[in-house]
Amino acid sequence: KNDEEREEESVPEPSGSAAPSTEASDEPLSDADLAALREQAAKADEFEENWLRTAADLQNLQRRATRDKDLARRMAVRDLLSALLPCFDNLERAVSSSDEGTPEILLQGVSMVSTEIRRVLSDHGVEVVAPTAGERLDPTRHEAVFSRHDDEVEENLILEVHEKGYALG
Repeated sequence: KNDEEREEESVPEPSGSAAPSTEASDEPLSDADLAALREQAAKADEFEENWLRTAADLQNLQRRATRDKDLARRMAVRDLLSALLPCFDNLERAVSSSDEGTPEILLQGVSMVSTEIRRVLSDHGVEVVAPTAGERLDPTRHEAVFSRHDDEVEENLILEVHEKGYALG
């Protein structure tokens, strides 16, 4: 025998437990094989249906979260505005009464409005950040407008405060 005939003899035939052949077979499927294929197809359809349902649920959840976030923002703005609008009404009253009264009356009215606005801001979680000169600079709470080198002053000390700040607590 030549080498090719010996190689053909030594190659084992595929058994039924090996990987399925990719070649088409003319043999009809047995009832058990057909039932197994139908069962697998039904499972695949079920998995696909569950996946589509889950994807739709996720999309609905994302829409609902966006809608809820927008509603919460609008409600917060509405609450703050409804608390601030009376302050502005009082400020307008103070300004209009200044025509008839003295500067002291105007100052008293504006001071009352200022106190009222501070209360409203505090009620809504806003705190005043007002460092004093000589305090150490905290970069997480303070904003340095400029710096100045001075050998007589310790480093990172606040020398002047140009404007108070506010933080939402």
